[in-house]
Amino acid sequence: MDNVEDHLEYEKALTFLVENLRKSGNNPKPVGIHSVLVATRLYRHSYKKSVVVAALLHDVIEDTAVTIEEVKEKFGEPVARLIKAMTRNTRHLSFDEKYKSFTKHMEELLEAGTDALAIAASDFIENSYFYKRGDSKELLEYLIWKYEKFMKDSKTLLSDSPLQSELEYAYKDNIVKSLN
Repeated sequence: MDNVEDHLEYEKALTFLVENLRKSGNNPKPVGIHSVLVATRLYRHSYKKSVVVAALLHDVIEDTAVTIEEVKEKFGEPVARLIKAMTRNTRHLSFDEKYKSFTKHMEELLEAGTDALAIAASDFIENSYFYKRGDSKELLEYLIWKYEKFMKDSKTLLSDSPLQSELEYAYKDNIVKSLN
């Protein structure tokens, strides 16, 4: 399952992420540690190397000047395909547009398959710690809708994964509790 070559590939991905965050990173969230946590969860659940590498790099297109072509060249087509499925920058969208955008994104994730959904689930879990600080009722309503849609739509494909129950717990503990 795990070998030195895998670890070298993880280190290569982490170095690539950190170097590019330093050069052109544009997210106030601590993207480096966030990405490590997203990937570590998948590593602990024995996901294959390409999934763990893609999890490490899942925000690199949104948060740096890196292109999907660069990712494909350095890490291969399977990793690039997963990252492309994860990439969606909605910071500039209104809430109405975000609902539509996420509905389309969810369709793309389902089409990309279980590995993409696993990365997304791990990302949702880690993001829940930031989202619980939601500063408006409108944001919290959107997040509740988004989490519930993801959990419902991905349930069948993630039913054999512990990620589903971890996500449900994170949602209840971090998002729903923030309403009270």
